[in-house]
Amino acid sequence: GAMVLIMVVALGAIDFLASSMTERAYVETLTVELTGKARMIEVIGSRGLAGMRAPELQALAAAAGGRITLVRSDGTVLNDSEAEASRMQNHGQRAEVLEALQGKTGVSVRRSPTLGIDFLYVAVPLGDGALRLARPLNEVQDQIRLIRLKLALY
Repeated sequence: GAMVLIMVVALGAIDFLASSMTERAYVETLTVELTGKARMIEVIGSRGLAGMRAPELQALAAAAGGRITLVRSDGTVLNDSEAEASRMQNHGQRAEVLEALQGKTGVSVRRSPTLGIDFLYVAVPLGDGALRLARPLNEVQDQIRLIRLKLALY
C-alpha cells in the first residue's frame, strides 16, 4: 500500500512539474513572438492604426495572431480589432499598458472577465501611447492535456 502511495505522489509531482515547465516555456515563446509582431505593426504608426477601419484592423490582427488594441497616453482606447473602442473602459491602469507608457515592453497574463480564459498581453510604446497584442492561453492548456495523454499512454 505504501509503495503505491509513493508512486502516486511521485507521478503527481512529475506531472505538475512537466505542466508548469511546459506552460512557462510556451508563454515565454509566445511573448517573444508577440513582441516581434508588435514591433512590425509599430511601423504603421499610431495615426495609421487609429484611423484604420474595422475590416483592415481585423485582417491585421488575424495576420498577427492576436487581438490588437491601440491605447492613448491617457488610457483611452483609440482602436481595437474586436470591440468598439468608444465602449471600452480606460486601459491606463492595465499592468502591461502602464509599462508601455513608460517606454518599456509590458507583459502580463490574466483572466479575461468577459471570456473567462487566461490571456497573454504584450504592450509596446507607440507614439505617445501604447500598442497591445493579446492572445488567449487556452492553447497552452490544450498542449498540456496532449502531453498528459501521451505520458499516460506510455
